[in-house]
Amino acid sequence: MAGRFGLIALLGIIIAAGVMAGYTYRHGQPVAATIPSTPGPKGPQGPGAHTQTGAGTVTTTTTSMPATAPEQAATTSTGTSMSAAPGPKGPRRGANNSGVQVSPGVAAACRNIGNGNSIGQNIKWLFDHHSEFSFMLHEYPENKTIVWIIRGPNKEALETLVTHIEQMECVIEHGGNPRPFDPLFKVDAEISSKYVHTKIEWINDTAIKVIKTADNDCAWLVIKLHAEVVKGFFTTGRIEAQKIHEVPPDALEVCKPYLESS
Repeated sequence: MAGRFGLIALLGIIIAAGVMAGYTYRHGQPVAATIPSTPGPKGPQGPGAHTQTGAGTVTTTTTSMPATAPEQAATTSTGTSMSAAPGPKGPRRGANNSGVQVSPGVAAACRNIGNGNSIGQNIKWLFDHHSEFSFMLHEYPENKTIVWIIRGPNKEALETLVTHIEQMECVIEHGGNPRPFDPLFKVDAEISSKYVHTKIEWINDTAIKVIKTADNDCAWLVIKLHAEVVKGFFTTGRIEAQKIHEVPPDALEVCKPYLESS
């Protein structure tokens, strides 16, 4: 009897040991740690990453990059976007600006010159930005020639000035007058359309040369008088534009034959 109970106890111990061994096998194995994947450095970001707030401004965008190892501190990548101050650009098309007054026919004939902006639009923009230009004026009486060296802030601004000059040439060639209320400009338009020759040369992207040559003494006086007014435009802008410019009596006397013949 005692031997039977001993055998049963031994079997119980063996069964219990088997159960514990199975549990340990199923639940006691080490589990591999899950490590989140770490993205590498990103490529160049799109335009939205760097913003420009205006001419000459600097905008800095800081982007956090994930650490590549636990012992490394987080690093930052700083992108800097800088735009060089471009200075004023020419007028945009479609702006409703008033300025030189010419007939619809003359305006239509001269509109597509240069930057394609209307005559009034260009001159108004030049008045607003006159201080951004600098100039030197040279006179050559022996050749009845004056030479302007004009510098602007950028090519687009100078193109606006060149367009204005070419449009004014077009206006007077079509019998128009940009300032019919001004005595000097009335004589200027009448004389220049026949006896003054204008040539424009680009020196570089920020400088041009404007050469005016007169055929006779009257035209020589007229282009010099006109140059004095243009100097005023460059210096004071609208203040000069609001003035009425008379023709000196001696210039009228010299020009009388040419005015009567025209």
